[in-house]
Formats: sequence, C-alpha cells, structure tokens
Amino acid sequence: MNEEVITHPVLGTLVKDGKFPWWIGQVYFGGAAVELLVKTQREMNQLALEKVASFIKGLPEKEIQYRCQVAYDIRVRDGDTVALKEIRDVDQYVERMALNFIGFNDDGSFQIGYDDGGLFAGHLMNGYFTASGELVESEIAG
Repeated sequence: MNEEVITHPVLGTLVKDGKFPWWIGQVYFGGAAVELLVKTQREMNQLALEKVASFIKGLPEKEIQYRCQVAYDIRVRDGDTVALKEIRDVDQYVERMALNFIGFNDDGSFQIGYDDGGLFAGHLMNGYFTASGELVESEIAG
C-alpha cells in the first residue's frame, strides 16, 4: 500500500492511501471521535491544512448552527413521513443528533454528518454547505 501520512497539531494524523482523492483522520468534538475527510485533487499543502484547521478550531461556536440548519431542513422536507409524525419539534431532532463526520472539498465546501440518535433507525443526517457556511442540501442517508 502506498500510504502518505501528515501530522498536524490541530488535525492530528491524516492518512492517504493513494487510491482515493481524500485524506482520512479523526478529530475530537465534545469528547467524541469524529471522522475527518479532506478531499484534494492534488497534494495536500499547508494552506489547505490551515483552512481545515481553522474550521475545526471554530467548530465549537458554529456547530449548533449547522446542526439546527440540517435538522430544520430535514424536518420541513420529510416531517410528514410516518416515522416523523410524532416528532413535531425541531429541538427534538437537534437534541438527538451527534456529530459523526466532517468532509471538506477542494473548493472550500463541506459536508457534516450527524448520527440520527435513533430518529431514523440509525441513519445519518447529512448537510452539504457552501464554503461560506450556507446549507445547500440535506439528506437522510444509510
């Protein structure tokens, strides 16, 4: 296997096995491990690392905003399905969601995935965001 490894003070160890265009690592948020994926079409450079590190450092202040956006979008779109008719309050979604992974793209856009806390029988609630943090789309996956 042709692995490349980078160690960063904020991001920890990132590994790329050469088969895929992304680096894989783990960061900790609220005491829990969160998978980190950084997609690059070329070699990882210091600027890309620092952009991701800056995002991770700012996450404690912004994560609840991202989580609320994903929960609200899914509730509005899918709220009348049989499984969700009993859960009317978006706050119930937000309380049960737990950060599971963060993915970054070359263009600065990102994806945040949340464990659903049993709302959808163990699926992920994903949000796709622009580089400026605007929610583009959400989905229930897995």
